[in-house]
Amino acid sequence: MEVPREFDDYVIGRELGRGATGTVYLAEDAMLARPVAIKFIARLDPGARQRFLLEARAIAQIHHPNVVGIYRIGKVESRTRWPSASRSASPAGSRRRTAATWCTATSSRAT
Repeated sequence: MEVPREFDDYVIGRELGRGATGTVYLAEDAMLARPVAIKFIARLDPGARQRFLLEARAIAQIHHPNVVGIYRIGKVESRTRWPSASRSASPAGSRRRTAATWCTATSSRAT
């Protein structure tokens, strides 16, 4: 699956992980100057898109420090995708690993 290098206010970086429903990339939200993880759907058939949307809606209902939140759902070149936070920091500023059921890889600032 080929993804654009840039779209909207996002600059796509390296691949973080790949699963049954899609691929997650580290990206930068250029307007807000923050790292995000963006998941692109793997297949274009209506069934896969519906499962992807159900998964995103379910995750969007979860509010927990160990689950990455979803900022929005959208389309790029007919591919459904969602941007989400790429890391979580405690008030003390230490990094904490974050994970979600949809992502097999964790992410932080690019290393």
